Amino acid sequence: MNPVNKILFGLGAAVVLIITVAFVWLSLANAYLKTELAESQANDTACHLANDEFAAKAAAQNRAVAQLRDESLAHEKRAQEAVREAQKSAQVFLKAADKLRKTNMHGDACKTSEALLDDYIGGGK
Repeated sequence: MNPVNKILFGLGAAVVLIITVAFVWLSLANAYLKTELAESQANDTACHLANDEFAAKAAAQNRAVAQLRDESLAHEKRAQEAVREAQKSAQVFLKAADKLRKTNMHGDACKTSEALLDDYIGGGK
């Protein structure tokens, strides 16, 4: 074999070796990146599931808060109505008490009692 052929053979072998090493390295890098991609996709899926669960819980909590607010407003409205009714009832009793206070109680106690009873049951003259 002449020296030029030996050099060309050596260069060819070096090129084949470089290509083989590069192929092996790229194959290993590809396998590593595929593993990383699969792990990233799994993490992404887990995050989406957690986000969906959080959104559902937040929506449920918001509905519960809105329901409590509505119930509170209804309770407040009923309480205000009860206060108005109590004030109306109080006015009736205050008028009756004022009338009793102004009743002439001097003189015959029986006539005074009879007049009060007549006013109360509606038989007053």
